[in-house]
Amino acid sequence: MNKKRLSLVIGALVLVTFTLSLAGCDIVYKAYQGNYEGTITGDLTGTWSGTVDKKGAFSGTCNMTINESGSNTLAEYSMTGEVSKIGKLKGSATRKGTLYTKIEFEAQINVADVAGAWKMPNEGAQGVFTGKKK
Repeated sequence: MNKKRLSLVIGALVLVTFTLSLAGCDIVYKAYQGNYEGTITGDLTGTWSGTVDKKGAFSGTCNMTINESGSNTLAEYSMTGEVSKIGKLKGSATRKGTLYTKIEFEAQINVADVAGAWKMPNEGAQGVFTGKKK
């Protein structure tokens, strides 16, 4: 009888611990959750905006001025990424509606400031990725 009771108590403790650990994940990303916007400078220029959700997932839009066939064009990219528990934002952006090279970005979120870098590995373009929490 005592072994049965001990098994039930241990099972209940494992279940409670597991539930609390899952609930705690949302708390970790709460500091980063919200809307952000900023600029992209370097070999190409543009703006970006996005949102970090309660699980640390990032999604947004990037608009960059690129030279296509001798004229400047505003290109829209769809951004996705993740924020780590220590505030490192890492992701990529893909141009909407076409098959163009991805933009890779990596930045650090520090309170409300975002600072990092972006690159287009296949083209060799790169630059600075900065922003702020709205």
